Amino acid sequence: MDETKKRLIAQCKPTDSPLNTVFWSPDGRYIAVGSDDHTIRIIDAYTRSEIRCLEGHSGNIFSVSFSHDGHFLASGSSDQTIRLYTLETGTEIQRFEGHSFTVRSVSFSRDDRQLISCSKDQTIRIWDTKTGIEQQRFEGHSDTVFSVSFSPNGRLLASGSKDKTIRIWSSETGTELHRLEGHYSDVNSISFSPNGRRLASGSDDQTIRIWDPETGSELQRLEGNLD
Repeated sequence: MDETKKRLIAQCKPTDSPLNTVFWSPDGRYIAVGSDDHTIRIIDAYTRSEIRCLEGHSGNIFSVSFSHDGHFLASGSSDQTIRLYTLETGTEIQRFEGHSFTVRSVSFSRDDRQLISCSKDQTIRIWDTKTGIEQQRFEGHSDTVFSVSFSPNGRLLASGSKDKTIRIWSSETGTELHRLEGHYSDVNSISFSPNGRRLASGSDDQTIRIWDPETGSELQRLEGNLD
């Protein structure tokens, strides 16, 4: 790609409001953008044109996530709700209510039958994507939960929090299996490796740490000037 095209893509902004979250569709064709203007824009990555504007939220959008089949999009907002949209029409088909504060992160299970969310209310919740019913609630963090993710095989959940810890949970029983401690500031993001054998975390303490989710052991620490 030549430099002119790179600049054009970099300058393509779907809204003048702050952009809080972006997410690629599984096929790489679309980018979902959540904004402070309470909307989600679906951008065609090839043409750089906006093809959908998803509305319904009454607060800032902090998280968006495509389903693994690419047909649906979930969003979490400061209005305390999660919305599920069909990408084909942009229609809201499900609304998940129960969190008492801002929803910070949403993510689909591998089979797309469940949706996981975390919130400033310090809880993590699993929802049935078909019915909108809350199936399970995980409690234990003592401050805002910023990031949550299913392991690739769906057996485990990981969550990162403002309380400086990462928790590993059983998705079946809701039991806290491990508490990963070592960060000395907010844990803003966590992610499983594709094979599920490692977990990465990023923190305001300017470190990235690699953990073994089965044992809770810290395996590696990446430090340096990350400003």
